[in-house]
Amino acid sequence: MRQVAGLVEVRAVDTSDGLEVSFMAPLSASRGDIEHLAAAKLTYGRRKASQGGDGGAEPPAPSTRRGWIA
Repeated sequence: MRQVAGLVEVRAVDTSDGLEVSFMAPLSASRGDIEHLAAAKLTYGRRKASQGGDGGAEPPAPSTRRGWIA
């Protein structure tokens, strides 16, 4: 975990398959809450990867609205 402004950057890696997730959490979040969120994100990432993820999806059509796409 790494502190960035009023947040903590969290990276969680599952040692069994090497899946990595990262997210930001408020400094006020308890360690238990952060660990729970990390486990949930790993589960979600693993499920998404087993369903093929979005690697083959078509990119969205360009928008006529103003703004930035990142």
